[in-house]
Amino acid sequence: MRFILVIAVIFTSATQCVVPIIRTQELKSVNSEWQNVVFQAREDIGAAYNSGGKREEDIIFRKNARVKIWIESSSEWIKVKAFPAEDKREQARGRIIIYIFKDDLGDHNVLDFLKEKILALLNPIKP
Repeated sequence: MRFILVIAVIFTSATQCVVPIIRTQELKSVNSEWQNVVFQAREDIGAAYNSGGKREEDIIFRKNARVKIWIESSSEWIKVKAFPAEDKREQARGRIIIYIFKDDLGDHNVLDFLKEKILALLNPIKP
């Protein structure tokens, strides 16, 4: 009997729902809102995971490059991926330009914080 109880506890723990930082419906709405917006890079953009280094080999989008974005969210992070504006998202190789961890959010409103980070790097030029 004890064995069954242990298995039930393990199964229940393993199957609990994990809630993303940006809930699925909200994420769909944000991505839908921005899917046709073309952005222009305000500066050279390095890979998000290289601590903002500007070594030539780390630059993934040059200043004034035109890109579109796609946002992904899990329970621990938010990623903003960018791809060339002329490419289709489904076929493009999205590059992570912003990586936000749950701990970085503090008491900020998630969507306001995200928008602030995006607009610091990118200027919307065409809806």
